[in-house]
Amino acid sequence: MTFHIDELIAPVATMKLAIIPPTGWGYFLHKRDYHLVLPSQLMFPEFATMFKGERGYKILDNGIAEGDPVGNRYLWNMAKAHNVNEVVVPDVLGALMRSIVTAKAFFKYLQEPGVRDGYTRINFMGVAQGKDYMQVHECIRQYRRLGIHTIGLPRHLCTTIAREARYQIVQEWRQNPGLNDGPIDFHLLGTNPAYILELRDYGKAFRHLDVRGVDTSAPFTYALANAKICDGENVCRPENYLGLPSELVTDRVEELVVRNIRTLEEWIMR
Repeated sequence: MTFHIDELIAPVATMKLAIIPPTGWGYFLHKRDYHLVLPSQLMFPEFATMFKGERGYKILDNGIAEGDPVGNRYLWNMAKAHNVNEVVVPDVLGALMRSIVTAKAFFKYLQEPGVRDGYTRINFMGVAQGKDYMQVHECIRQYRRLGIHTIGLPRHLCTTIAREARYQIVQEWRQNPGLNDGPIDFHLLGTNPAYILELRDYGKAFRHLDVRGVDTSAPFTYALANAKICDGENVCRPENYLGLPSELVTDRVEELVVRNIRTLEEWIMR
């Protein structure tokens, strides 16, 4: 059976899937309504123009997890130029207190005269960093004291702490009255190839716990390796992933991309 791009209209769901294609494959984003974009993607003019015209909720990542961070001024200017709805606040991979210090520095920059003029409705996502459950929970508490009500759970938690770490963290915040003292949204930042079946195992639970969404490049990474996500293999992103040319999208690759996207959507919808 052959699949086509036009079939990839994301279904209405509590939990949304944001896909991160190589910049030359941006047409896969059409008809989707939940996006996460990397700063390095927006450095490609053609992709940046296309992305600005896409509909839906747009999140601008800070590039830290990709090893390609940008400065506070550059990140904020990107957010304004591309009309995003939410910015992932700068953090430090795996480091609780350094992440909080970095976040405070970002907000201090935003308080400078004229910086936020006309852009006061952009939301902020704090990345919950730490090396164990206690540190991650403390990081979330610190973000909430800064007025951040959307928490991103990075993919490394599945290997840094435990395979089920992201589920356990969300469950704790949803079910513990002592923690859940106000509105809080969760987003899963990436999928971990070492546990690519996380959404198969916990997708239904995430949805019932009102996890807002997840972003991933896995449908493309796996398709390029001629692999299906449902098989559970550990497939890492190839070098120069974002710069891969559209000529690599053969009928077979396109079919696998579509299959892999459908698999992830089924896991978070069922």
